[in-house]
This record gives sequence, structure tokens and C-alpha cells, in this order.
Amino acid sequence: MNNIRPPSSMALEQAMSALQAARQRLLEEDPDIASDEALMADILGSDPNTSDAMDVLHRVLRAAVHAKSMAAAAEARAAEIELRRDRYKRRAESLVTAAFNAMTALDLRKVELPDMTASMRAGAQSVVILDEDALPDEYVRVTTTRAPNKKAIRDALIRRSESADPTQSNDIPGATLSNGLPNLMIKVK
Repeated sequence: MNNIRPPSSMALEQAMSALQAARQRLLEEDPDIASDEALMADILGSDPNTSDAMDVLHRVLRAAVHAKSMAAAAEARAAEIELRRDRYKRRAESLVTAAFNAMTALDLRKVELPDMTASMRAGAQSVVILDEDALPDEYVRVTTTRAPNKKAIRDALIRRSESADPTQSNDIPGATLSNGLPNLMIKVK
């Protein structure tokens, strides 16, 4: 024998009001859900004003469990895709390195194919910090920790090396320029 009393009219009205507010929030927060009439009808009933509160509640509970499991599945899929992306990146790096080494061995500066061009280019100069503590304050960024501003250092070192002024020093204490390694650039047509 079931001793559960049916909810009062006021309780049913409050429940339907809460469910309708949820429907409205869903429509506002997830524009895609509005275009899926079947999903909205399945979750909250086809006519929000005449649906049975308990029936709607059951559908909302099932939809919540389904949405949670779909979110978990999407998260797992995103992790798989991220791993695949990382494998492709490593594969690309390995293949570009192999092509670079082969072109270097064959003394080729450029290889033109119908769909792409591969060309060797000199590496860009980069800053090497020799002694971070020796860097003048103008070349250091201070946030929570003191860190070299490599762009400012690089620009200053290049500017100084190109300067015709013999009184200007070419160095910045604690930093120097390094010639970058040549690299292979591949342009797909």
C-alpha cells in the first residue's frame, strides 16, 4: 500500500514554475537547444503550460543524467584528440628534421614540387642570457619575479651592433646574441 500523498496544487505550481524557469535558462544559455524542438519537447514537454509536473521532473532528471554522460564522453574524446594532435606534431617535427638533414646532406637550398616548396633559411638570432643578475634593470621585467625581457634585449643588441657610433658599447652585461640554427620552411601551394 502506497502512503504517499499527492502534492498540493501550490506545490505543483511551484514545481512547474521552477521547471519553466529552467527551460527559459536553457534557451538563453544554449541557443542550440532551441533549434532542437524534439529535445526541448523530450526534456520539458511539448506544451510547457499543460504538462504534468512529475512527468516533466522525470524527463528533466533523465536529461540531466544524459547531459552529464555526454559531457564526460566529450571530455574523453577531447583528451583522445589532444593525444592524436600531439602525435601528429611529433611526427611532423620528425619528418621535417629528416627532410632538413637530407637537404643539408645533398646541399640543396630549395626543393620545388607541384604542390609545395621547401626551402632552407637561416635561423633568426636569439638572445642567450649568460648572467640574469648582471642585466641592467631596463632589460628586466619585474612581476612577482624578476625575468629578462628578451625582446628588448634582442632589439637593443641588434641596434647596437648596427650602430656606427664607436662610443656605444655593443654589449649588455649578462646577455649576448646567438646565431640561430638554419631551419626548413615548407610552403604548401
